[in-house]
Amino acid sequence: MPDLTTLGKIIGGGMPIGAYGGRADIMRHMAPLGNVYQAGTLSGNPLATVCGIATLQLLHNSDYYQKLEVSADALVNGLREEAQNVNIPIQVNQGGIDVHRLLQ
Repeated sequence: MPDLTTLGKIIGGGMPIGAYGGRADIMRHMAPLGNVYQAGTLSGNPLATVCGIATLQLLHNSDYYQKLEVSADALVNGLREEAQNVNIPIQVNQGGIDVHRLLQ
């Protein structure tokens, strides 16, 4: 588990939004409980926030990540196969995470 996590526009379905979070002992330092204040140009933007919530709900309640894993496997395997066919050495790194576990 990370101490802190930052997320960019992906959580807003492409809208300008970001988020961060972390362990309770670290987050207690953030306002309004602590003395570290965070602000940004679009902090609390209602449209981006609604889009962010909708995106997270969609991702949490679907098989999107399983489909993404299948697509990534097909891409990586295709790249390796074609590189081998033309005798080009290739290194393709692939990784994934259990996002549903993280959202629980």
